[in-house]
Amino acid sequence: MKPKRMVIGWIASLWILVPAVSWAQVVINEILYDPMGSDTGFEFVELMNAGGEAVVLDGYELKLADSNYYAFVSFILNPGSRVVIHNNADGDDTPTDLFTGTLANMGNTHGSVALFSGEHTTTNIVDFMQYGDGGEQWESAAVTAGIWTADDFVPDADEGLSVNLDPDGEDNNVSTDWAACNPSPLEPNCSPAPTATPTVSPSPTSPPTSTPTLHPTTSPPPSNTPTATATPPTNTPTGTVVPPTQTPTFTPTQHPTTPAPPTNTPTATSGPPTDTPTSGPTATTTPIVASVIINEIFYDPMGSDTGLEWIELLNISANAVALTGWELKPDAADYYVFPSFTLAAQQRVIIHINATGDDTETELFAGPSSNMGNTAGSVTLFTEPSHTIEAIVDFMQYGAGDQTWENLAVSAGIWLEDDFVPDADEGYSLNRYPDGEDGNTSADWEACLPSAVSTNCIAPTITPTVSPSPPPTDTPTTGPGTPTVTPSPTETPTEPTPTPTVRSGAIINEVLFNPEGT
Repeated sequence: MKPKRMVIGWIASLWILVPAVSWAQVVINEILYDPMGSDTGFEFVELMNAGGEAVVLDGYELKLADSNYYAFVSFILNPGSRVVIHNNADGDDTPTDLFTGTLANMGNTHGSVALFSGEHTTTNIVDFMQYGDGGEQWESAAVTAGIWTADDFVPDADEGLSVNLDPDGEDNNVSTDWAACNPSPLEPNCSPAPTATPTVSPSPTSPPTSTPTLHPTTSPPPSNTPTATATPPTNTPTGTVVPPTQTPTFTPTQHPTTPAPPTNTPTATSGPPTDTPTSGPTATTTPIVASVIINEIFYDPMGSDTGLEWIELLNISANAVALTGWELKPDAADYYVFPSFTLAAQQRVIIHINATGDDTETELFAGPSSNMGNTAGSVTLFTEPSHTIEAIVDFMQYGAGDQTWENLAVSAGIWLEDDFVPDADEGYSLNRYPDGEDGNTSADWEACLPSAVSTNCIAPTITPTVSPSPPPTDTPTTGPGTPTVTPSPTETPTEPTPTPTVRSGAIINEVLFNPEGT
């Protein structure tokens, strides 16, 4: 029995010697949010374990500015070690490099990065910084937790430079901890000296090991509603502490210097509160909402267009967004001003152009106006009637460049000059494809069969070979219920006001001219 008691005592002593896991020692150490050239796949956030104990990051969440939340799975960060989280990129995770998969790009001029010791709630926030402006998302929670000062922000860095804790790993929770330097993932920051101008060629970031694939239909993780009186974080993740074994290595390679796809930096009033972002580029109290996008446009229905054209908006975020007072400009038609209306998270709404009807949660009617251009035009979304660079939220143009509001969209960084989506054939709509993916370029768009209030391009894209379902007719529907999508020629329409011109008689509905085989 004595040997057995000794073994038990030895095990108990060993257990006591294992240090407790501490989340407070992991800091946000470096952020590259505006690489030279194209941003997609080259943005990153570096975390560093500045303490003397290993930290189990399982279940931690990282909010990457305008992008979404990245959740850590089965990952341990050893003392003095770093890990780089590659934003909006796919790749094979390693002990030093993790990949978020397809999300969205970070803000090029302002935003915030927050680290949580669990789900993103006010009581779990453990580190925070904001750049370019105050009042960014999660600022209020960070101030309540005592890890940031209200309205304090790190100045925006020039393109190609990252913002770094300088000295490396030293975090006093103020903007003066940070400096703009050449990117140094997995290496000490700002060595040999800080650089604050783009005259020195920045060190390239590590590109993802595989081409990112798009999965826009994956819903972001839900937000948690913060309480009115948040307290500093107290929860400590559980896990087994391990001794440090990993020595990070990193060999940078040069990423391409193609023109950078712009990033949306809209402002708006959000819906039901989560941790509500509170300031846009103009440093007002208006929350930043970069999540409502123009998702599908049907500007050239078969036959008569009047009453049959529509535009679909999609809320790609996890928060409801109040669209009250927003304006939508559909090319040649009048500006549509949104009435009191809230677009729920992950939901769509159709705005029927030049048509009247009863508004519902999924359909809104712009009233009598003009039809959109059948071969060229633009669609622009504003958060207010000012039509300024601060108010423009989303933009696209089709058929040709230099359409209405192109210059403003280019100045706002949400479109490229002279870029346009090719004109779609009559009866087809232009769709973001994959559904909900917004890279602010014409490459986001594809011509497909109309799919109002449904996932885009679920049927084969535009092709002369097979038509799985009949093309849309010019028969309108109004009021609540199914919007105009591809009714069969025999359906009885409910006419809108004003009454559109309707063709009658037989039509060629489907042609199979190239069957398989002979």
